[in-house]
Amino acid sequence: MNKNCFLAGLFLVSSVVPGLTHASAIASVVIDWSSLTITADGLDVTNSINWSNQFDNAETSLIEGSVSGSPVINNHDIDPNPGWASTRNVTDGQITSKGSIGLSNSSLSATTLANYTGKAESTVIRHGEFNAEAATYTFSVNYTASIELNTNTTEAGSAFAYAEILLINETTRSDSSRDNVFFFEFIELDMENLGNNSLSGMLTATKDFNDNDLAFLQGDLITLDITARADSRSISSMAPVPIPPALLLFVSGFSMLFYRLKKN
Repeated sequence: MNKNCFLAGLFLVSSVVPGLTHASAIASVVIDWSSLTITADGLDVTNSINWSNQFDNAETSLIEGSVSGSPVINNHDIDPNPGWASTRNVTDGQITSKGSIGLSNSSLSATTLANYTGKAESTVIRHGEFNAEAATYTFSVNYTASIELNTNTTEAGSAFAYAEILLINETTRSDSSRDNVFFFEFIELDMENLGNNSLSGMLTATKDFNDNDLAFLQGDLITLDITARADSRSISSMAPVPIPPALLLFVSGFSMLFYRLKKN
């Protein structure tokens, strides 16, 4: 047995296991919940907010071997979740599509991975409500997001990452009617060409659509939603083929024989 024989064996393994070269799309978003800061008239009131109706919506949506059709939905909601104290870390999926969600009282995360041909989405939404004092409020939270698209073929793929802070102010109008006003700030990363991108910073919600300050009235009901979403899609003409057990034994024995010959 010589080196050329060993290389021939490796070539044989590569030949009978198609799909080793494939498209791969990765997306990830992490919200640093511990960085959430709320100010009222410039004063930090983060730790004095009396929250109610706290819950987390979290799910993954997966399609194996396709990017269209009916996905498999996996629900991982925590409802209710007072104090956002519960922890949940889950990964769903099989060979071509994987989606992960992470929940704790300090962070939210959504991650997706698509190989060969598949589609994966992961979404986490943290919800809470409180009654405001008469003040101008500012809400901010830190985030990191990254996307990556790799391929050694001419196939297609995409990666998408999204983070948002959304406020709903149920307020009293001048005619004494009640109405909902939306305030939001978001970032998104989107990639359909080879490469990678990342972004980190702070989401801040301080103004409404008309650029007016958030001048809440005494007793206004404020709803806060923080969202992390990741989406990965990959299309390849190659199909993932698991290595047969007999071939694994052959490779193992081949390698051991080469090692012994080399040692001698």
